[in-house]
Amino acid sequence: MGIYLPGEGLRHDLIWASGEQLRAFFAADVIAENLPIWLEDSVVEGAIADPPTEAMDMVSALELNEDWAPEIIRRAYGKVDLEMRAAVGAAGEAALAELLLQSGANAVEQISAFDDGAGFDLCVYVDNAEYHLEVKSTSKMRSLKIFLSRNEYEVSTRDPSWRLVTVGLDDTMQVAALATIDQAMVRSHVPLDAPPVGRWASSQLLLSNSHLTRGLHLGHIDIQGTSSDVWWA
Repeated sequence: MGIYLPGEGLRHDLIWASGEQLRAFFAADVIAENLPIWLEDSVVEGAIADPPTEAMDMVSALELNEDWAPEIIRRAYGKVDLEMRAAVGAAGEAALAELLLQSGANAVEQISAFDDGAGFDLCVYVDNAEYHLEVKSTSKMRSLKIFLSRNEYEVSTRDPSWRLVTVGLDDTMQVAALATIDQAMVRSHVPLDAPPVGRWASSQLLLSNSHLTRGLHLGHIDIQGTSSDVWWA
């Protein structure tokens, strides 16, 4: 026994949800599937604070109190964000690995394919040197939001071969934009622990061009994205 939601299938954990909650979950799933522009990273907070007409119309059609609108938008955004991050992340790593090999890397190993605790995604061999790349991929030009885990951060502080790289993917999932993220800036913006009770596990960073160095430089390799457009302004 369970509850069926579009895009999620049978959900056994929602059996005890109220009718109002189920209608709200349904609304969020419908919004997530339609992917309106106001679910973009750079504007979603504004949509939560002042729900768009589309969201309010759905709330009204499902006979929900208008107070549900912000929560519906948050849920829709969370669902889209998780699904897109997983798919785009894998595509970005693969596209960057291929580009590195085409540009003269001796070898590229996708560590994330078999070890999610290494603290980086790609191990790249260039000119008898080894580089460890943590790859943050996106298909969004207007904003750059990344998530850095505690483990990734701690590896960055003790591994001189570690690099934080962002990949912008075009519609064909090829590398349109490529940049290296300033590690000193990242270290100055991660949260502070509050021992003995508080310890951060993941940090969200919203970045712009001022935090980036265009391209990726590893030994004799110097590669850029294919797009001449300005990403992440």
